[in-house]
Amino acid sequence: MPYLSGKSVTIPPGKSILFDFGIKIAGRIYLRANKGNLKIGYAYASDLNQLEIVKKEAARKNSLAIQFPSFVRCRPIGEITLKEDNFIMLENDLSVLRYLEVFNNSTKVLELSGIKARYDAAPYKWFGSFVCSDEAINMAW
Repeated sequence: MPYLSGKSVTIPPGKSILFDFGIKIAGRIYLRANKGNLKIGYAYASDLNQLEIVKKEAARKNSLAIQFPSFVRCRPIGEITLKEDNFIMLENDLSVLRYLEVFNNSTKVLELSGIKARYDAAPYKWFGSFVCSDEAINMAW
């Protein structure tokens, strides 16, 4: 599913843009930039409240959100370097999300020319619930 379909979006240094896939998906997300070797950050979540919690946790030193080792599924935040005109997979494993925020962490303007998702699972029905006093654990659940 190409998200930008023939368009591109420009993100100035130090700024971000939020993408909404319209439904919760489980799959792998790929980005492509027109200019290469630019560092970007990203955060993703199934809803906007979760996304805000992920970003708030990432800003804290020793945060749970940034301590996930690389082998943990659905690590909701990270940083990569985009190469010129190639699609780069954000995570090596399955991601569950609806919202994706991309941050330009470089000193140059970032021009994204493609976002695509490779679905690995269909949208799901929500069963059960879990709540505790730790927002980071609630988010991870």
